[in-house]
Amino acid sequence: LAPSPYRHMIAARFFYSCENYDETLNEFKLYSVASPATRGASTYIDYRSINENGSEISDFWPKLSYKTLQTAPASTEPVIIVAANERYFSLYLRRYLENAAKIYHSGRIHFHVFGRSQQAEELISTGCSIIPQYEVTLSFEEESIVHPFFFATGRFLRLREWCNRFEGPIILTDIDNLWGQSRPG
Repeated sequence: LAPSPYRHMIAARFFYSCENYDETLNEFKLYSVASPATRGASTYIDYRSINENGSEISDFWPKLSYKTLQTAPASTEPVIIVAANERYFSLYLRRYLENAAKIYHSGRIHFHVFGRSQQAEELISTGCSIIPQYEVTLSFEEESIVHPFFFATGRFLRLREWCNRFEGPIILTDIDNLWGQSRPG
């Protein structure tokens, strides 16, 4: 087991992806208490508190439109999903793609951008040359909540949609996770 406070952070994310929101809230609270000065998200938005009438999330969650930036031969690899805002794409995209290309020669990768950003789309389009054997898709989401905790957990609100859309295994990663880097990210 991971030591506290990280055990609580990992458990919170796991429970969130399993749609067990009561345990998610509990684990994030434990994480906040165990690590009050931590950098990054120490809470999350419980979507149940947003919608007062209790209807399904799809009733108020904005629809995404998808775009294919690069086609590639069919792959049996899981779809790698990266969600970030323009700033993080600017800081980490190139190195992320270089390291991903070293691990998998071909595959599928989906980029989700928090905020409608032409610059992020251009960065991703340019980055396609680093991974020529990958299918690359893109989606955007308007920034309705501009807080670090939303960028850290907002992608999990889309997890069900992506599982259904990509019809197979997915790997949801942080863009600042540089795939086995030898130095801190």
